[in-house]
Amino acid sequence: MEYKGIDYLRNKLSHRRFRVNMRYKQYAMKYHENDPGITIPLEIRNQYHAVLGWCAKGVDSLADRLVFRDFDNDDFKVNEIFHDNNPDVFFDSAVLSALIGSCSFVYISKADDQIRLQVIEASNATGIIDPITGLLT
Repeated sequence: MEYKGIDYLRNKLSHRRFRVNMRYKQYAMKYHENDPGITIPLEIRNQYHAVLGWCAKGVDSLADRLVFRDFDNDDFKVNEIFHDNNPDVFFDSAVLSALIGSCSFVYISKADDQIRLQVIEASNATGIIDPITGLLT
């Protein structure tokens, strides 16, 4: 697969960021849909606001049902890295990001001989998936 460049990725992210941020507002129950209708007078229309989206309780309940314990066939000591990085907080962040934004990314870095895992939300990262390997390029 051909690399399309950083400008392509920035453009792709900017096109999707608005929708992801809207989903986070829906999760926080702060997204108000504007009603452009003209049949109801403006002063009456402003008295009523509908909030759309998942309720936080529903997303949190679904996230609580997903349990991650460890990786099978761990040849690369991923379980050890995972447990060194506070798996409770890490996994909850990754699941919430995936449920709200439809995807989440895990950034792996090495600092001071310790491997760190960081969840990056869908509004802050994008990539190109290789159709053969299914991995992000």
